[in-house]
Amino acid sequence: MQKQYPKLMFAAEGLYDIGGNRCFVSNWAYSVDKHYRLERGYNWFPEEELTDAEMADTLAKAEEAGSVDYVLSHTCPEKYIPRHMFLSCVDQSQVSHRMEEFYDRLEETMDYRRWWCGHYHTDWSIDRMRFMYYDILEMK
Repeated sequence: MQKQYPKLMFAAEGLYDIGGNRCFVSNWAYSVDKHYRLERGYNWFPEEELTDAEMADTLAKAEEAGSVDYVLSHTCPEKYIPRHMFLSCVDQSQVSHRMEEFYDRLEETMDYRRWWCGHYHTDWSIDRMRFMYYDILEMK
Protein backbone atom coordinates (compact mmCIF):
# COMPACT_ATOMS: atom_id res chain seq x y z
CA MET A 1 0.00 0.00 0.00
CA GLN A 2 1.23 3.52 -0.74
CA LYS A 3 0.37 6.46 1.53
CA GLN A 4 -1.02 8.54 -1.33
CA TYR A 5 -3.34 5.66 -2.34
CA PRO A 6 -4.57 4.14 0.95
CA LYS A 7 -7.46 2.21 -0.64
CA LEU A 8 -5.29 0.58 -3.32
CA MET A 9 -3.45 -2.56 -2.27
CA PHE A 10 -1.11 -4.61 -4.42
CA ALA A 11 1.30 -7.45 -3.89
CA ALA A 12 4.92 -6.36 -3.79
CA GLU A 13 7.43 -8.56 -5.55
CA GLY A 14 8.00 -11.82 -3.75
CA LEU A 15 6.61 -15.23 -2.89
CA TYR A 16 3.05 -15.59 -1.55
CA ASP A 17 0.65 -18.32 -0.51
CA ILE A 18 -2.69 -17.43 -2.10
CA GLY A 19 -5.43 -19.93 -1.38
CA GLY A 20 -2.88 -22.72 -0.94
CA ASN A 21 -1.07 -21.83 -4.19
CA ARG A 22 2.58 -20.81 -4.23
CA CYS A 23 2.68 -17.58 -6.23
CA PHE A 24 5.67 -15.56 -7.37
CA VAL A 25 4.83 -11.90 -7.99
CA SER A 26 6.82 -9.48 -10.15
CA ASN A 27 5.19 -6.15 -11.03
CA TRP A 28 7.25 -4.44 -13.70
CA ALA A 29 6.49 -3.26 -17.27
CA TYR A 30 7.26 -0.38 -19.63
CA SER A 31 4.49 2.14 -20.36
CA VAL A 32 3.88 2.30 -24.10
CA ASP A 33 2.54 5.83 -23.63
CA LYS A 34 5.76 7.09 -22.01
CA HIS A 35 6.52 9.64 -24.73
CA TYR A 36 2.89 10.83 -24.84
CA ARG A 37 2.97 11.39 -21.07
CA LEU A 38 6.31 13.19 -21.08
CA GLU A 39 5.34 15.48 -23.99
CA ARG A 40 2.22 16.59 -22.11
CA GLY A 41 3.79 16.91 -18.65
CA TYR A 42 1.97 13.86 -17.26
CA ASN A 43 3.54 11.51 -14.75
CA TRP A 44 5.83 8.74 -15.91
CA PHE A 45 7.91 6.69 -13.52
CA PRO A 46 11.38 5.35 -14.40
CA GLU A 47 10.83 2.75 -11.65
CA GLU A 48 8.40 0.94 -14.00
CA GLU A 49 11.40 -1.02 -15.27
CA LEU A 50 13.92 -2.86 -13.14
CA THR A 51 17.57 -1.86 -13.05
CA ASP A 52 20.16 -4.54 -13.88
CA ALA A 53 20.81 -5.00 -10.15
CA GLU A 54 17.09 -5.39 -9.44
CA MET A 55 16.81 -7.94 -12.26
CA ALA A 56 19.63 -9.96 -10.71
CA ASP A 57 17.85 -9.79 -7.33
CA THR A 58 14.55 -10.91 -8.87
CA LEU A 59 16.26 -13.86 -10.60
CA ALA A 60 17.84 -14.84 -7.28
CA LYS A 61 14.42 -14.67 -5.57
CA ALA A 62 12.94 -16.82 -8.34
CA GLU A 63 15.68 -19.43 -8.01
CA GLU A 64 15.18 -19.45 -4.25
CA ALA A 65 11.40 -19.84 -4.65
CA GLY A 66 11.88 -22.97 -6.75
CA SER A 67 8.68 -24.52 -8.06
CA VAL A 68 5.53 -22.37 -7.91
CA ASP A 69 1.94 -22.78 -8.98
CA TYR A 70 1.58 -19.30 -10.46
CA VAL A 71 3.75 -16.45 -11.65
CA LEU A 72 1.82 -13.17 -11.46
CA SER A 73 3.35 -10.28 -13.38
CA HIS A 74 2.33 -7.10 -15.10
CA THR A 75 3.81 -8.02 -18.49
CA CYS A 76 4.86 -11.31 -20.08
CA PRO A 77 7.97 -13.01 -21.43
CA GLU A 78 8.98 -11.59 -24.82
CA LYS A 79 8.18 -14.78 -26.72
CA TYR A 80 4.51 -14.50 -25.68
CA ILE A 81 3.93 -10.83 -26.55
CA PRO A 82 0.46 -10.62 -28.15
CA ARG A 83 1.50 -8.56 -31.14
CA HIS A 84 -2.10 -8.63 -32.36
CA MET A 85 -2.87 -6.26 -29.45
CA PHE A 86 -0.35 -3.58 -30.45
CA LEU A 87 -1.95 -0.15 -30.76
CA SER A 88 -1.62 1.27 -34.28
CA CYS A 89 -1.13 4.77 -32.81
CA VAL A 90 2.05 3.66 -30.96
CA ASP A 91 5.38 3.65 -32.77
CA GLN A 92 6.71 0.24 -31.70
CA SER A 93 10.28 1.30 -32.50
CA GLN A 94 10.00 3.64 -29.49
CA VAL A 95 8.71 0.94 -27.13
CA SER A 96 11.15 -0.84 -24.85
CA HIS A 97 10.67 -4.59 -24.49
CA ARG A 98 13.50 -4.85 -22.00
CA MET A 99 11.17 -6.17 -19.28
CA GLU A 100 9.66 -8.79 -21.59
CA GLU A 101 13.19 -9.91 -22.51
CA PHE A 102 13.97 -10.12 -18.79
CA TYR A 103 10.83 -12.21 -18.23
CA ASP A 104 12.13 -14.65 -20.86
CA ARG A 105 15.12 -15.18 -18.56
CA LEU A 106 12.86 -15.41 -15.52
CA GLU A 107 10.71 -18.02 -17.24
CA GLU A 108 13.80 -20.13 -17.94
CA THR A 109 14.63 -19.91 -14.21
CA MET A 110 11.18 -20.73 -12.85
CA ASP A 111 9.33 -24.01 -12.64
CA TYR A 112 5.70 -22.91 -12.73
CA ARG A 113 2.26 -24.30 -13.57
CA ARG A 114 0.57 -21.11 -14.88
CA TRP A 115 1.64 -17.51 -15.58
CA TRP A 116 -0.92 -14.72 -15.40
CA CYS A 117 -0.36 -11.14 -16.58
CA GLY A 118 -2.43 -8.17 -17.71
CA HIS A 119 -0.28 -5.53 -19.41
CA TYR A 120 -1.73 -5.98 -22.90
CA HIS A 121 -5.39 -5.41 -21.93
CA THR A 122 -6.69 -8.63 -23.45
CA ASP A 123 -8.13 -11.97 -22.37
CA TRP A 124 -6.05 -14.57 -24.20
CA SER A 125 -4.16 -17.80 -23.53
CA ILE A 126 -1.13 -19.36 -25.14
CA ASP A 127 0.69 -22.36 -23.67
CA ARG A 128 0.73 -21.80 -19.87
CA MET A 129 0.46 -18.03 -20.28
CA ARG A 130 -2.85 -16.30 -19.50
CA PHE A 131 -3.42 -12.64 -20.33
CA MET A 132 -6.19 -11.22 -18.19
CA TYR A 133 -8.12 -7.99 -18.60
CA TYR A 134 -11.84 -8.54 -18.07
CA ASP A 135 -11.73 -12.17 -17.01
CA ILE A 136 -11.71 -13.11 -13.35
CA LEU A 137 -10.41 -16.61 -12.74
CA GLU A 138 -10.17 -18.77 -9.68
CA MET A 139 -6.78 -20.22 -8.83
CA LYS A 140 -6.99 -23.98 -8.77
